[in-house]
Amino acid sequence: MSYEVLESNETYRGKILRVTIDKIEMPDGNAAYRETVLRDKNAAAVLPIMNDGKLLFVRQYRHAFGETLLEIPAGVLNDCEVCELCVRRELEEETGQKAGRLEF
Repeated sequence: MSYEVLESNETYRGKILRVTIDKIEMPDGNAAYRETVLRDKNAAAVLPIMNDGKLLFVRQYRHAFGETLLEIPAGVLNDCEVCELCVRRELEEETGQKAGRLEF
């Protein structure tokens, strides 16, 4: 089910995302506002499983949380890059490991 968008205003545009505030019509006819974050670039992520069955994570500082988090390796696709190449590249860049077999 989709709601009719009565109005849409872009409030921010950055290198990889933009933020809009949409005025939508609810099923009861009233209006509501929704903030939406839209990514302008695609990204890919990989959950590396080592030969011993352990999972491989990376520690990355995330400013929104004000701390370092454990994450799976991921990144934004370069122009015309396919997902498989992106996850292989990101895994090696972030962990130093090379991917063997990939399952999607």
